[in-house]
Amino acid sequence: VAAAIAELEGVTEAEDVTSLSVKDLYPPKTWTRVQDEFYLQAAREGIWKGESVLRKRDGAELQVDLALLPLRNPQGDVEYWAAVSRDITEQKRAEAALHESEARIRAIFEAALDSIITIDQDGKIIEFNRAAEKAFGYRHDGVRGTELDKLLYPASSPDRCRHTLDRHSSRGETGPLLRRPGEAKA
Repeated sequence: VAAAIAELEGVTEAEDVTSLSVKDLYPPKTWTRVQDEFYLQAAREGIWKGESVLRKRDGAELQVDLALLPLRNPQGDVEYWAAVSRDITEQKRAEAALHESEARIRAIFEAALDSIITIDQDGKIIEFNRAAEKAFGYRHDGVRGTELDKLLYPASSPDRCRHTLDRHSSRGETGPLLRRPGEAKA
């Protein structure tokens, strides 16, 4: 058993590392999958790669990227298994936190009573919330990718919006482009 597994399992130098079983490294529900899927695929295809869960001696679980490889004897029978794993627990926690944050932002965006329109650097609409749909009479899926100036300004003055967008972008400014009449820039 590799030193990394001994460290993972909390085995000290005084203890016998060879007393560890591969089965001890997995939670019961994962062990069944390891036997029924991972080992069979690795034996058949020469390798299994994917994400799994390992169990530490104290019961804590780690999410890992895992690769299993069969090591065969001259007759072609699997004699040993090699496993390479990388702890991705923190990465998975960060991904979950990001998804939660994105969901929260999406909920705020959709619930806002003010129109919110986001555009890319070319002035094309990326997002268009429900309030904007009500205010402008367009559906989000109908305006996504449309240039904002074509949507907001009549055909006789599309350059006016393009000039404002270009000026705003060239100064590195962020924030609202449109204001109510008489509203001062913050």
